[in-house]
This record gives sequence, structure tokens and C-alpha cells, in this order.
Amino acid sequence: MTEDVDKTNPFYFSTSREIPGLRVQDLEYEPEMDAKSIPHKILPSLGLGRRDTQYPLLNTQVAEVVVRQQNDIIVQSIFKLMASISPFAFEMVTVDILEVAFKGRGVQTPRTGDGGIDGVIYCPEPYNQNFLIQCKQYSNPVSVTEIDDFILDSEIWSEENYVEVESVFVALNGYTQSARDRGEDLGITMLTGYDLANMALKHERCIEKVDFPLLNQKYWEELSGVR
Repeated sequence: MTEDVDKTNPFYFSTSREIPGLRVQDLEYEPEMDAKSIPHKILPSLGLGRRDTQYPLLNTQVAEVVVRQQNDIIVQSIFKLMASISPFAFEMVTVDILEVAFKGRGVQTPRTGDGGIDGVIYCPEPYNQNFLIQCKQYSNPVSVTEIDDFILDSEIWSEENYVEVESVFVALNGYTQSARDRGEDLGITMLTGYDLANMALKHERCIEKVDFPLLNQKYWEELSGVR
């Protein structure tokens, strides 16, 4: 890079490490080419995790920090959105995310008369599994009472449907220590809102992937040889 590049500017960054979901394009410096004259803007939609960058890019570790921060912003945004929607919509989102996370077929139960079960994930592979989902969008941690109620509801559902089940509890704002201890003792998979948000990011659920235009390096290399 040229010496006049401001190396303290955090907006100039790149990384040599491959990062899933991010494509960073580096320009090799050529004396005849002014890298500053080639602008490049990255503008994710909706402003979530927005990061504006432009050439020239420096090979530093700043980029990796930025990517982690951007992922944190996305996770925080998903969490806040889940807290803002209706309880039934929260159940819908939960089933949608766990469906892809567990690689099964998700079914949301009716608003009323669901027998204490908010959703079921049917997974035929690698062997037949049935995950029963309970969601609580409480602003406070879930108590041990809700855990005990869910276990009873799961047992009843299992007996009525003649199948073995695995129980998954999703509490937006976590659990009391006694609830977590009880759930772990009973073999319940216990997820928080942040666990769910991270799953959404990992499995690309509830988010939109954005493609950015990049310069065609091969195309311009070929043209540079034209006289």
C-alpha cells in the first residue's frame, strides 16, 4: 500500500483469514494505479450490522474484530425483535429456527388447547426423534415451576402419541438457578433467547443474506495487457 494511507482509520481494513459470510477484496498496489480512486461501499440492508468500507484496505486484524462486532449486532437485533413480537409469534419464530437447527419438520401447535406444548420438531434422520418445544417470552427468568409443568405435559404428550420425546425449553430471558438445575437433572435442552438468536444467525434463519458487487480481478488483469 502507499505510505499516504491513513493506517489509523478503522474504516480501512481487510483480512487474509477466510470468514464465512464475508467477502473482502484486496487490491495489490501498482505504481500506475491510485487505489483511493476506486471506491467500494458495503451497505447491508436495513442498517442492521451496517459497516461502510472503502478502498484502500489494509491487512490487519481489525477486520476480524469488526466481523465479530457485526455478528453481535445481528444477534442483539434478533433478540430485541423476538422480545417485541407477540407470544404466539415468538413461538412461531422458535419453531422456525429449531426446525432448521434440528434438521426436521416443525409444527406449531394451536393458540389454545395445545396441552402445554408450543411446537413439535419431527426428525426422521439419523433416527426417528420427536422434539417437544415450550416457549416462554417472560421478561424475567423462568422458574422451576414452569420446568416441572413442562415435564408433566411432555410425558402426557408422549403417552398419548405413543412415541419417545425429547424436551426443549426456550426461555427468552433465561432461567433461575433452581430451574436450570432441575432442567439439567431431567435432561431438558434449555435454550435462552440469545441461544436462539445465535442459531438463527448460524443457520441463516430470520435474516437476509446480501451480495455485494466486487471488482472482477481477472477481467481487469486481462485488460491491463491490452495495448
